[in-house]
Amino acid sequence: MKRTVLTIIFIATLTMLSACKSNPTASGDDQYEATKEMVVDILKTDEGKKALSETLQDKELQQQFLLHSDETKEMLTQTLTSEKGKAMWQDLLTDTEFKGSLAKSLTNEHTEVAKELLKDPDYQKQLYQLLKNPEVTKQLQDAIKSQKVKKHLETTIEEIISSPKFEKRLLELLDEQKKHQKDS
Repeated sequence: MKRTVLTIIFIATLTMLSACKSNPTASGDDQYEATKEMVVDILKTDEGKKALSETLQDKELQQQFLLHSDETKEMLTQTLTSEKGKAMWQDLLTDTEFKGSLAKSLTNEHTEVAKELLKDPDYQKQLYQLLKNPEVTKQLQDAIKSQKVKKHLETTIEEIISSPKFEKRLLELLDEQKKHQKDS
């Protein structure tokens, strides 16, 4: 594979050098056109296509093209909004491994969006309306009453109570209460 690529590069280099040297009276445009034609001819061959394909398969090269391209942004926008794109995302989001890695990569962005939304008055109104809905309220109450939530709360409370910060703050509050009772 590397040998083929090196061979094509060597041939292209030799061709360019010989084209530049063979006709010293030719103008720069003629040399450019001749070189361009040779490179295009080389790329049209099966070996040239294979070498180009292998080069484009390089992950580092792909990443450079993708990260710095306005076309990538446009392509993503079109893909996300098209029917085929929606179907593709539905398929991708059924894969739990993909979902997990996507969620991890977007965690910071989601947090920022949520913070911004909470500052938005329209969003606050919509959230308030949602929470006023009896069905949503019942679902939230059921979720809060679930064993999983109770176990999580129990664990969290135990962690808080056993923390030195909590103990210190509790002792401070008790001391304040004793002082307050003595003064009364």
